[in-house]
Amino acid sequence: MNADSSGLGEHPALADFLGVTGAKPRPSNGSDSSATLPIAPAQHPEYGMTTEQLSEAQRRFTTYARLRLTGTGHRDYSHGNRQAFEDMGLHRLIDELRDEIADSVNYLTFLDIQLSRWKTKLEEQA
Repeated sequence: MNADSSGLGEHPALADFLGVTGAKPRPSNGSDSSATLPIAPAQHPEYGMTTEQLSEAQRRFTTYARLRLTGTGHRDYSHGNRQAFEDMGLHRLIDELRDEIADSVNYLTFLDIQLSRWKTKLEEQA
């Protein structure tokens, strides 16, 4: 996590999301005062998940999303007592959202390529 471009540093909630154990938090901005969250296993069970496990996975992911708001989002879009989106015109907000959708499609494509490669390796091993 040394080449972290998200601006999150080694935040305990990021370690929680990633399932990293034994990591000592080193906040990038020196202002981390968040409570310690229980660190979940790095990997989910291969098959079979209780509703509670699903809920915990979702909690970890939404915690990560909130960290994006308070890390990179704060640095790039906070204007004191207001957020950048509040001053954006409707056309700019639509353009920004379309850019985010395009980025999401690209990341899903990257993931699909990796999943395809993984599936091929699994089939070769079978």
